[in-house]
Amino acid sequence: MRRIALLFATVVVLAGTAAGDELKPGNRFAVQPSDDGFIRLDTQTGAVSHCGRHAGVWFCEKLVEDPTALEKRIDELTARVDALSKSVDALAAHSAAASSPPAQVIETSNFTTKLIRRFYALIRRMKGTDAGS
Repeated sequence: MRRIALLFATVVVLAGTAAGDELKPGNRFAVQPSDDGFIRLDTQTGAVSHCGRHAGVWFCEKLVEDPTALEKRIDELTARVDALSKSVDALAAHSAAASSPPAQVIETSNFTTKLIRRFYALIRRMKGTDAGS
C-alpha cells in the first residue's frame, strides 16, 4: 500500500512538473540594453517596450509608432495600387483590341512558306523526282 501511495505521489509530481513546463512561455521576450534601461520585444505580439528604473521603481512603457504616418503610407500605397490596376486594365483592353497579327508577321509567314517550298523543290530536283513543276 505504501508503494502504491509513493508511486501515485511520484506520478502526480511528474505530471505537475510537465504541465508547468507547458505553461511557461519560452523565449517570449527579446531584450536589448539601452542607455537608460533596456528595450523589450514581445516575440508573440510584436509589441516593443522601453523599460527602465525611475526613483527605484522599474517601469515599462510601450513604444508606439506615429499612427498618422502609417495611415499616410497606407493611403499612398492604396493610390499606387489603384493606378497600377487601371494601367493593367488599359493594357488588357488594348491587347484584346489588337488581336489580329501585324502585317509584318503575315509577310514573314509568306516568306517562310515560300522558302520551305523552294527548299523541297530543290531536294526533289536533286533526287530526280521533280517532273518540272
